[in-house]
Amino acid sequence: MKSLRTNALPEHGVAKGVVDAHIRKIERREWWLWTSAILVTLLLTLGIVSFLVPILHPQGRAPDSLPITNAIRGLVGMVLLFDIYTVYQQLQIYRIRRQMAEREELFRLITENAADMIAVVDSDGRRLYNSLSYQKILGYTPEELQNTSSMDQTHPDDRSQVQEAAKEALVFGVGRRIEYRMRHKDGTWRFLESVSAPFGMRKARPKNWSS
Repeated sequence: MKSLRTNALPEHGVAKGVVDAHIRKIERREWWLWTSAILVTLLLTLGIVSFLVPILHPQGRAPDSLPITNAIRGLVGMVLLFDIYTVYQQLQIYRIRRQMAEREELFRLITENAADMIAVVDSDGRRLYNSLSYQKILGYTPEELQNTSSMDQTHPDDRSQVQEAAKEALVFGVGRRIEYRMRHKDGTWRFLESVSAPFGMRKARPKNWSS
């Protein structure tokens, strides 16, 4: 049988699940930024109002000894500085979003036009991403493979070596090249050659694998 090759693209590990996680992180940062901006603006505004409303001071009038004008100017300056900081952070968030969109588009173009099969699976072996080459070589659409186990289509006699290669990749950062059989949609078996690599490490445990 003809041996087919599947390559890893760890440097382009921007599968949809990974991108979504980054977007959620950015959205949380954006939410906290706007919440802080509103709270600080309200507090500073109340500080300004407190100088202008006599009823808020003892004996119903603002103390004459305080340089009220300078104090108000200082508070207004703080409001403006914080607003400038908020705008700057929003521009940074917009820049990051644009870069992520460009990287995701680049990853999509690479994987959809690559002759090799490219897959991203999580640490439990569930498929997160499958390139269109899977349909050309094995007959499965990406939708049919989505969220299935990476072992479902692997020949029972070859599963142990695939799992062993994954463990080695965890230890050394890249897996050895192995040959194993995968089931075509028509029920026949195809010999494949692949190598895996972990990415998205958290406390020495890979979040996802690409192969």
